[in-house]
Amino acid sequence: MWATTAAPPRRKVRLPSETTPGKRTFRWQPSERRAARGEAPSLDAVRAALLRYQIAAWVVGVFAVFVVGGWVGKLVTDVDSPWQDFGEQTAAISPVHGFLYMVLLVFIAMLSRRAGWSLGFTLATMLLGTVPVLSFYAERRATARTRAGD
Repeated sequence: MWATTAAPPRRKVRLPSETTPGKRTFRWQPSERRAARGEAPSLDAVRAALLRYQIAAWVVGVFAVFVVGGWVGKLVTDVDSPWQDFGEQTAAISPVHGFLYMVLLVFIAMLSRRAGWSLGFTLATMLLGTVPVLSFYAERRATARTRAGD
């Protein structure tokens, strides 16, 4: 028969939290864990993830402005108005915008892991991407935080 030896139990590594003592909060900092093991992501990997995020955020933001603009144009104008035609054309890009938003969420998750964002900042960035004009603010905010961490 095969001889089996039990592996020693793995010890959980707890990182110090940046919150007040005694207050337990969940901090999603995978980059700190990797750094503690000596496996920090390279600066080039963070910059590449940031560039992918920036491009996707701008494309999704512009699509969102067009989709919402066409929808509002259809709501407030008459049937024979050119805004009705614009609304019909923008309705055709709505599924593309939805797909690209899902891609944007993946890029945000990838960037947040590499840059070491907190869970709250990551979720806020994802939610701000749903509002057409605030998506541009979220992109600038995320870019500033990521560059400050370089």
